[in-house]
Amino acid sequence: MTKKKNITNDINQFYEMRLDTFGAIDNRTIPFYNIKFTELGTFYIDGIINDHVFIDTLKQPKKPTDKVRYIEKVVQATHKVVVIENPYDPDL
Repeated sequence: MTKKKNITNDINQFYEMRLDTFGAIDNRTIPFYNIKFTELGTFYIDGIINDHVFIDTLKQPKKPTDKVRYIEKVVQATHKVVVIENPYDPDL
């Protein structure tokens, strides 16, 4: 994932960027840590999700020639973030 002012439409550009990496806790939760915005405005947390799954449906003892199925799916994930002034700032 990366912080940007504009959305990237070409998923191949992510492979050329240096991105932060996050791991999933379960099939619904990917926590983001230490993301900080230093200026006001509209930003996007933009990146790719690279999902890997091994499917083993064999029920009998395994032989060296047995195979499992491997599935990989890459999707773009974008989340809009609007940074505003802190209304609780005592200096206001």
